[in-house]
Amino acid sequence: MIIKVVIIGIIGTIVVGMLKQLKPELSILATIATGIAILVMVINELSIIHESFLKFSEKTTGSIIFPALMKVIGIGYLTEYASSICDDYGSNSLSKKVQFAGKVGILIIALPNVIAIMDAIGAILE
Repeated sequence: MIIKVVIIGIIGTIVVGMLKQLKPELSILATIATGIAILVMVINELSIIHESFLKFSEKTTGSIIFPALMKVIGIGYLTEYASSICDDYGSNSLSKKVQFAGKVGILIIALPNVIAIMDAIGAILE
């Protein structure tokens, strides 16, 4: 899979570079098409990871940490992808705002676990 992604990425970059000189309006479409092609390939591979995580989560029933961990990983990857798209189109300020929103989202998801850990530590120390 990774070799296919690298090849598509290189070909897409070459096509986008050529189109920027000839027809700049089409270079945006080529970038989007290349990004979608890579994203579809990666999403297909994510099903394998998802199945592994589901098996693991069955063994840790009742744990609040695992679902939060999955959400944090998802937020991290999605915001990184969205941020890089913003960067690709020259919108650095939007990229930083997307990254900030992702960090806030991660903090919101992680906060109950951090509080639970602090409560457990406090109970042990009493």
